[in-house]
Amino acid sequence: MSRTPNFDDVRRNLGSHLHTGEEVMVVAQARLPVPKTQIVTFVSIGILIRLVDFALLRWRTARMLARGAELRFPVAPWMDLVVTDRRLIVLGRRRRTKALGTFVGDIPRSHITRASMPYVGYGRWKIVRIEQASGVIVQLPVERDGATEVVSALTSPLPPALSSEE
Repeated sequence: MSRTPNFDDVRRNLGSHLHTGEEVMVVAQARLPVPKTQIVTFVSIGILIRLVDFALLRWRTARMLARGAELRFPVAPWMDLVVTDRRLIVLGRRRRTKALGTFVGDIPRSHITRASMPYVGYGRWKIVRIEQASGVIVQLPVERDGATEVVSALTSPLPPALSSEE
């Protein structure tokens, strides 16, 4: 679900989470990876396989959320990534909504050492790899239209005042 966000709506939604003078550069949708078994079989067996997939999805999602908390990287099953001139802000949202989500957490851009798209893909989602100074590496599926913008925004130079502070 690609969309061109209205940055005034983004600023209004983030409210107190945006610092004075902080500029929003990019908003893109992301998600945690979703396992899905491809099946061609009898309906009754297909239903059983879908139930197993659903149980695995819940278990894997809980595990990934716990791992994100352990690594101090904010994640949610469905996310909006907001890149500003100072931070990467993560907003958790519902799956099938266009509305921006609620604040989950943020990472200062000075802590992000590298961002890239390590794999070639032509689907709806592209993998964005984010490396932090602490050694934490996170790979997230990001909507195709926003992935390139997220990577270029995260790799753009920090404003001079911020790069000298941190």
